[in-house]
Amino acid sequence: MFTENDYSKPTEIEKQIQKIKKKYSEWIIEADQPPKVPAGVETIKTKSLEDLVKTSEELGKPIVYSKVSEETHEFYVLDENIHYKYKLTNNRKNLENKLFRI
Repeated sequence: MFTENDYSKPTEIEKQIQKIKKKYSEWIIEADQPPKVPAGVETIKTKSLEDLVKTSEELGKPIVYSKVSEETHEFYVLDENIHYKYKLTNNRKNLENKLFRI
């Protein structure tokens, strides 16, 4: 028999990731691990997920999501010679300042 204590409550970052996945379900694909960056490919870090979504829409490319660790989640848009990346960490200041309101 399961009790209420058998299920852990989602962390703040898990809640945010669930909202992001729900809102952008048509654009996001999940990967088991972050993509490898081949030699000669530039990585551009975006300041917000909104910027990455705009890039995805402009390029017509999906957003690749990867859970790096319990504290770190990464989103990518992969173009030929450029990888666009947004990194979300389990840091309250980061969650409050970097993540847009979903």
